[in-house]
Amino acid sequence: MDTRQVIDYWLSDAKLDITVAEHLYASEDYLYCLFICHLFVEKTLKALVVGKTGQHAPPIHNLVLLAKAADVSTDERQDILLRDLMRFNIESRYPKDREALRRSCDKGYALAKLEEAKEFRKWLEKKIR
Repeated sequence: MDTRQVIDYWLSDAKLDITVAEHLYASEDYLYCLFICHLFVEKTLKALVVGKTGQHAPPIHNLVLLAKAADVSTDERQDILLRDLMRFNIESRYPKDREALRRSCDKGYALAKLEEAKEFRKWLEKKIR
């Protein structure tokens, strides 16, 4: 695949994930909604890395490191979003952590993070060549 195809691959996959996150939110599965938010932000960052470097994005899930690899300057609010979303990628994988994490994310919190993640994704997409 050429660079444009790789970028398009990440972006189209991220777009599908947004739909999944919205469905999960609507079905009141806030934990997995936020897990999928992490995925679509990660995929969008990977598209940006490819666009900026012409190389494949590193096979990592750390949003902060991906933002650095993409040479993205984030503000404090965006940094908080990235760190918050990373909790749902890592901690939701393990049963003992999952239930405590599930209890920590209610409808209002999930909606706020979903909307922030979608807004952040749009901001990132404007930076992709």
